[in-house]
Amino acid sequence: MTVIEKKTAVKLGLCGKASTTREAHGAGGTLSSSMTTVKSMKVGDVEARDLQVGILDLSNLTKCGCIEEFAGIIGYNFVKDYRVIIDYPKQEIHFE
Repeated sequence: MTVIEKKTAVKLGLCGKASTTREAHGAGGTLSSSMTTVKSMKVGDVEARDLQVGILDLSNLTKCGCIEEFAGIIGYNFVKDYRVIIDYPKQEIHFE
């Protein structure tokens, strides 16, 4: 599932559009997630339309010191139609 960080969702005006709530489970425990659908989301030249996203407070991820700003997580529902190549040395993601 693609996730948008709550602060980013507020900036984009998505928080008032949440339709449902779900629990999100991960290594850090369980969080409450608001769900909404965005008309369009682009990463580089790749675009997904009518994409369901979760809105979560991910501010704890920036506390580790390795991430300065965190806007969200690109999920399977975004990448499922592509072959994804991650070039770690160049810090690039390619979609084919």
